[in-house]
Amino acid sequence: MTLVEAVVVVTILSILSTMTVVSFPVVRSHQDLISDAGQIEAVLRDAQLRALNEVRPDECVIQAGPEPEQQRLCSNVGVAVQSGKVVLFSDSSGDRAYTPAEDFEINEYVLKSQVSEANPPQWRVFVFEADPPTIAVYENGAVVLPASSEDQTPSLTLQAGKQERKIFLQPYGIIE
Repeated sequence: MTLVEAVVVVTILSILSTMTVVSFPVVRSHQDLISDAGQIEAVLRDAQLRALNEVRPDECVIQAGPEPEQQRLCSNVGVAVQSGKVVLFSDSSGDRAYTPAEDFEINEYVLKSQVSEANPPQWRVFVFEADPPTIAVYENGAVVLPASSEDQTPSLTLQAGKQERKIFLQPYGIIE
């Protein structure tokens, strides 16, 4: 191997390693975005299944007291998407919103990406009700799902770096 060949090989290797180092943050943010979108979809499906099967956390039932109607509210499971985290909760207060002091928190998940947009814009809480088994999205107490047009379909937009991913909720809890 001559000196020129060795210089060419070293140059090619340094160019490839530079390209790898430069593209790493883009790949990492893309993976964070895919991971967070999958996490939110899994939490939404978990909430839906808990509501449909009326899975009531024991702690929530104890907190609700002996009245069957209050215990039944523990079967209404919601997902609240806040800046940087997703909370799975039992809507034990019955207000169809996430109230940390009143509702029972089942689990909390930290996101690596940010929720850049929610439609409807001011509301990021999705509640699955056990009776009747359905998904309902509430804004100031009014049902906004099922939507009358595609523009009104509840959705979340996740953003990591310059990349975005949208999650849509259709009637009956179908997640796209």
